[in-house]
Amino acid sequence: MYGFSIYKNIDKDFTQKYHENNEEIYYKSLRIYYKKNPKFEEDKIFFENEKIIFGLDGVILNSKNFNWKKGNFYSEIEKKGISIVNELKGEFSGFIYFKETDTLNVFVNKTATKQVFYFQKENQFISTPNLEILLKVKTELGYFNYLNKSEVYYYLTFFSYFENKTFVQDVFKIEGGKYVSLGNKIELISYYDFNKIQIKNQNIKSIISDLNDTFITALKLEYDKEQEYEYSHLATLSGGLDSRMNVMLAHHLNYKLETFCFSQKDYLDEKISGKIAKDLKLKYDFYDLDSGDYLLNIDEKTDINYGMQFYAGSAHLLYTLNRIDKEHYGLLHTGQIGDGVLGGIISRNKTSNYFSKVESNLLINRIDFEKIDTSKYRDQEIFKLYQRVFNLTNYGSFVSEYSQLYLVSPFFDIHFLEVALSIEPDLKYNEKVYIQWINQSHPEISKYIWERTKMKPNHTFKTDLSKYTNYLYKKFYLLTNNEQKLSMNPVQYWYKINPLLKNYFETYFEKHIKLVETDRVLFNDLKYYFNEGSVYEKTTVLTLLSVINKYNIKV
Repeated sequence: MYGFSIYKNIDKDFTQKYHENNEEIYYKSLRIYYKKNPKFEEDKIFFENEKIIFGLDGVILNSKNFNWKKGNFYSEIEKKGISIVNELKGEFSGFIYFKETDTLNVFVNKTATKQVFYFQKENQFISTPNLEILLKVKTELGYFNYLNKSEVYYYLTFFSYFENKTFVQDVFKIEGGKYVSLGNKIELISYYDFNKIQIKNQNIKSIISDLNDTFITALKLEYDKEQEYEYSHLATLSGGLDSRMNVMLAHHLNYKLETFCFSQKDYLDEKISGKIAKDLKLKYDFYDLDSGDYLLNIDEKTDINYGMQFYAGSAHLLYTLNRIDKEHYGLLHTGQIGDGVLGGIISRNKTSNYFSKVESNLLINRIDFEKIDTSKYRDQEIFKLYQRVFNLTNYGSFVSEYSQLYLVSPFFDIHFLEVALSIEPDLKYNEKVYIQWINQSHPEISKYIWERTKMKPNHTFKTDLSKYTNYLYKKFYLLTNNEQKLSMNPVQYWYKINPLLKNYFETYFEKHIKLVETDRVLFNDLKYYFNEGSVYEKTTVLTLLSVINKYNIKV
């Protein structure tokens, strides 16, 4: 993956062979290598003067707010230090090294759409976006990579790892809005904390006004950034609300978009998105996911996310992007997390339902929930923002960057998030305020059916009603042998009709389950989980076995 690999007090013989053709800076005991994504090259910085070494990788959406890459900007870095990161918007990671104090700060953006891993033992330190390289160098240094068994059960339950943990005991990742500071000691420090956003007693009118203003400002920032580099605009379009908010408002602002949809053929996502694109006269392509063949080739997917999320989570996006000529695009415009931060991740019980978004109950009894400190989170919404959105949903960002695109969404904009997360949760439950915003400010968006409810989103009561109507739809489709109409990616149906897929899963599992047989409890748990689990639960086990095998993890 793209970004900076940083080594401290580690001889170059251990590192150089993994970074051929990378840019590099050596300073005393520090060795820094930079693997650069060719898109948005002028937004990237790898700089050294007599006081600092500074690196910034990614795309900076608000770079025009700074005297970008000029002497004054570097002076600002020297003066403000790590606090300057708080002013940046975009998809980025980087570091600042202060020569005088021998202090290294490695950071990721506020929403963790870039992964950076780190390891520290005695005076040796590694930080890199490439977990595979980190584990190999660590092994060469004489440190074994032991499976983090307690975290594995959290992963099997939530399909991603908890907070800054990984599947290796002494290897961690940097969470959103944080940086690793390495000076006299190592610390993980927040430069931005979503827990500090206060819930305000606003009236609906002011809420809708603030949502609308921040959304449109964020939208312009994305599309104007791409025009700055003369890239064409590529956007996802489905049957949901989030993608149409992005596409229809961008179209209204006269940006010229090219759109695409991926789903099971003839499902609502294809029908609704096709209708929107036709009405707006947008370039539109549809990519079918029929039969689920995109779930094959597990190891290819874990090469991208290093098994930090179950590989099936964004395998369909990878499958689709592999079929698109991406040369003329820089960003992938989406509506990512809109539904989530406007009601989707909260539950009615505001105090106790921190763990309501469980993906699997099969081994949930193996987790000691009392040891999980939820008191440091403002409430269940912020807890789920960090654990579900940043640790799980962001897999799509890693797939996009692997495909030399940066995934963006106006809903990810920090000012939009500050508005959304300040709204009383009761006003957002079942997307109440979201639907009111659409109908008061952009009623044209509610002309089209919402895939989730199968009704037009023109009244808030329909979201509640859809719980019952969708239940009837599901029963009808099952009774009439039309399971392919249940979802954009009906994986259970594909597993049943596609013998290639079923055989691949079972063969892969039987070949690799032997890797954990030294631990009979884990061995039996994984066999039970795979045999009893859904297709997604099976892919979660296969992801774990893939990384254990690939990275030679000791069980």
